[in-house]
Amino acid sequence: MGRLFFYMFGFCLFVSLFVPFGSAALGISPAIKEVNFVPGANYEWDYHIISDDPDKKIFISVDGDLAQYVSLSRSQASGEGEFTVTLNLPSDIDLPGQHTIAINLEEEPPETEFIGVAIRISGALRVFVPYPGRYAELALSIPDINMNELIPVEIHMVNRGKEAISISNISVKFTNRDTGSSVDSLSFTPVDLEVSGDRYFRKYLNSSSFLPGNYMAVASVVSSSDIWSVNKSFRIGSLFVNITNYTNVIYNNKGIQKFYVNLQSKWNGALSPVYVDVNITNGSTFFSFRTPSADLAPWADYKIESYVDPSELPLGDYKSVLTVSYPGANNTVSGIISVKKYYSPYLYYAIIGAVLLIVLVIVVLWLVLRRRKSSREKN
Repeated sequence: MGRLFFYMFGFCLFVSLFVPFGSAALGISPAIKEVNFVPGANYEWDYHIISDDPDKKIFISVDGDLAQYVSLSRSQASGEGEFTVTLNLPSDIDLPGQHTIAINLEEEPPETEFIGVAIRISGALRVFVPYPGRYAELALSIPDINMNELIPVEIHMVNRGKEAISISNISVKFTNRDTGSSVDSLSFTPVDLEVSGDRYFRKYLNSSSFLPGNYMAVASVVSSSDIWSVNKSFRIGSLFVNITNYTNVIYNNKGIQKFYVNLQSKWNGALSPVYVDVNITNGSTFFSFRTPSADLAPWADYKIESYVDPSELPLGDYKSVLTVSYPGANNTVSGIISVKKYYSPYLYYAIIGAVLLIVLVIVVLWLVLRRRKSSREKN
């Protein structure tokens, strides 16, 4: 084992000293381009190569299901530079939907490298081909908020079909997921969307009548016989940190040991500091301590770890009261914490082994005695 470690260490040292690593500073700009399909349309874009090595040879290529319609002003460059991408669309593309063309840059690996991996990156050129008839894409954006805040509601609608869309109704309905009840709705002014057109619908909703909890919003767009919908879940927070679990057994013969408290924040914002006061009593004995403080992220689940020494506590069950404190509020839970003796599992294994050994000895002795008795009866 020691010799294997020595060889591995020597190999890693050799690689780190004598093998140059390729530069990772290779980029392409723009990273993404998007166009809607227009029969016979021609597009031209200037691309920039980002490299930290002016002498590094870089190969330029394209691939994808529409790569045959793309031409490049050059196929290679040295270090940073410019090149032009030209897209000549055909009169028709059979398959509707999004088509992605990759604009690739790849460094030439140096011949002097013992271990070399060519760096390859790609930019995306996306061409969207409209669907037959009327077809819309919807996106609904609603963030998590806290109680009594305004809810910003945003619908983004894009006409992805070959026909214009005349909207007759557009609305959002809100449901409390915890109770299953409908709580409110919003409506927007209908519009017409031309082919490849898009529109944002934005409004604020007053949440003063909403309880804290989990909600579902469903946006619906109606156009003659077509209905499109999209849903989005969101949360409304309250200034509340819940204690979901904590250590309920400690040992008075184990010395200093860990004590855990699990917290769950229901607040849509950071909370700091957050700490827990732990108090336990059996009527005659009282024991208390405070955990270290913690920083809770929005909606975070967090485990606070503390250390306690219960060596002076008598055995038994204790009433526990845990209070978590945080800026502006606190929360208290109660329960039972048991103080017990700690027994190593190896002791149990030893006892079980001893019992099995005794049983085995008894069985062997019984078999020997039975055999001797059988021999005497035959004689």
